[in-house]
Amino acid sequence: MARKVVGFGEDDLRALAGARSFERGLGYLDAVSGVEVGDGSVAAAVHGTDAYDVELTLGGGASVSGWCDCPYGQEGNFCKHCVAVGLTVLGQAESIPRQRAAARARASGLGTWLTALSRDELLTLVREQIGEDRELRRRLELQAAAARSDTGAVRDRILALIDPRPFARYGYVEYADAPGYARQVAEAADALRALASGGLGGQAVGLAEEAIRALGEAYGEIDDSDGVVGQAVAAVARPIWRRAMSGDRIRSGWPSGWSGTCSATGTTRRTSIRSITPTSWGLPDWPVCDSWRPRHGGAARAAGRSGI
Repeated sequence: MARKVVGFGEDDLRALAGARSFERGLGYLDAVSGVEVGDGSVAAAVHGTDAYDVELTLGGGASVSGWCDCPYGQEGNFCKHCVAVGLTVLGQAESIPRQRAAARARASGLGTWLTALSRDELLTLVREQIGEDRELRRRLELQAAAARSDTGAVRDRILALIDPRPFARYGYVEYADAPGYARQVAEAADALRALASGGLGGQAVGLAEEAIRALGEAYGEIDDSDGVVGQAVAAVARPIWRRAMSGDRIRSGWPSGWSGTCSATGTTRRTSIRSITPTSWGLPDWPVCDSWRPRHGGAARAAGRSGI
């Protein structure tokens, strides 16, 4: 019955997560909170080592996919937190159609209202929102600077975002503050991506190299035990990887690599950034250890295990 209503069942969750993650997800059912059902998705928070955001996308047929901002989930895996939210949805299957219909009605009402606003009314609304939401304002400021090709403004904002000092209350960034700092580094990565997509790939590479140098100097003073900052650093470095794959030379003077210790074996591995190739990103060339599994086939999670 639940499968017909929500489009998936427990066996789908088990197949996506694997037996181990599925069994671990069973232990997180009481940790799920803030379930919000949309027309084609379900969002929730799951409290584990940290509070993780989870979103399940419900397909039109019998399908489901999931995303979680925990380290394992950000590697592209359907993690135990996704399992917990999926099982929660199945437990509420009877009310899901009603909640999805309500979400469609809300979205339709919002769209109708926005469409009816004049240009000046829309501008007033946006200004009110960015006045109340500092993170939204920062994102829009960066997008605006990138859109007008103001690389100077983008550079200043990126360097401000990756500056760890506002998070370093005692001279270093503590474990509890690392996710907040990682979000700012991810914002810097978004700005670089916007700059590159606007036809300024060369400038994006130059700014990425400068950012990587600054992050390399700061990383030793960050408790990044969960690897969240390392993953954001990998996103900042993405324009450089793309340039390297195209055969162009990378400038000298930035960190030579990442070193990481596998939590399962205690073995340390150092990877030279200069020697990274698409082949070296693939799993066959890496030790069989989840702690070193590359994120989405890209930079290794080892970035989050030790100094850059």
